[in-house]
Amino acid sequence: MKKKKKDTRIHMSTLRVVVAALLIGIVALNISYVSGWSERMKVLEEKSSAKVFEEFETQTIYGKQFSDEDGKRAKLTAYNVWETTCPACLGEMGALEELSKKFPLEEFQLVGICADLYDKNGNLKQSQLDKAQSLMNDSGTTFPHMIPTWEMVVFFKSVIPGYPTTFFVDQNGKIIDSASGSNDLEGWSERVEKVLSSIE
Repeated sequence: MKKKKKDTRIHMSTLRVVVAALLIGIVALNISYVSGWSERMKVLEEKSSAKVFEEFETQTIYGKQFSDEDGKRAKLTAYNVWETTCPACLGEMGALEELSKKFPLEEFQLVGICADLYDKNGNLKQSQLDKAQSLMNDSGTTFPHMIPTWEMVVFFKSVIPGYPTTFFVDQNGKIIDSASGSNDLEGWSERVEKVLSSIE
């Protein structure tokens, strides 16, 4: 009987160590993420004057010409950067579609940017473009999704901690705010209203 109690104590002791290690690991990961995101935000602030949204010429994923002039039609443009392999990105497309129709076009517009269309050498991959088209057809989105310029891809890699990430850009093409992660319609609406009020 005593041996059994001793085994139980050992088992509970081991369990406590494992739980403590897990908690420490979670806290460490959280600190690491917050610290990493903080560093990324510093980089973003330093590069907010980058001209990636100020002057560009590209196409939508369906082959329609798209340039900075299209991006400057509204007082505020949100560029939602997503990847074809990102469940959170694809999962919020319905909310983003509703968001794209909620505000007057002269006030706000939404533009999607598919970030994983190039290979490591900067060549556009047709298979990825086909996949992006298929995914957006299935999602039912009507707002434009553009092919990023290679300059944008390099910029995204230097400042984005994860996908989706959304950049809020004014009519001069300047990044004035950014958001990491997905959201619902209510959350996005509040964020858009807040950013719009800051530039009025």
